[in-house]
Amino acid sequence: MPNLLPIVFIVLASTALVLTLLWLWQSLRHAFVHTLGAPPASEVVSPERAALLAEKRTLILALKDLEAERDSGKLSNDDFLDLNDQYRKRARDVLRQLDGLLGPHRTRAQQLLGAAADGSVVAEPVPAAVAPVAPVAPPVAAAAAVQSCTGCGLANDMDAVFCKKCGTRLRTEATV
Repeated sequence: MPNLLPIVFIVLASTALVLTLLWLWQSLRHAFVHTLGAPPASEVVSPERAALLAEKRTLILALKDLEAERDSGKLSNDDFLDLNDQYRKRARDVLRQLDGLLGPHRTRAQQLLGAAADGSVVAEPVPAAVAPVAPVAPPVAAAAAVQSCTGCGLANDMDAVFCKKCGTRLRTEATV
């Protein structure tokens, strides 16, 4: 029995050390949330697409940082609204350019799907389906205006097309 007491203290100290290391790892993981690795090689097909994807990631991080700066009181609400509007406009432009790069691939995919559905060989291109486009809402002046996601219920900005949590399409946006 006298040898049992040191073993109990060693087990308790080891458990405390493991829990402390786990807590430290969780804290540092949240501190380095903005580090993004390079996209997989299969995702990058051209230098133009790679540049647009890098700019998209940068803009998303900038928007998150902008919200954090406003929430911490380092940025006034007027400055936040101006910068947020600029970043979101640029992000929409980048996303439209990325969609434009997918145009030929989308047409080919529709051809392949049509051929698979008919069981025949693709002889001519299948026309692109024209989806009804909802009108684009005017810019919102107040930062408090939000729309809720039907998938997860998260409150998103009024100009958001996709939910920032689950990625569900919130509305369609008119193409230019």
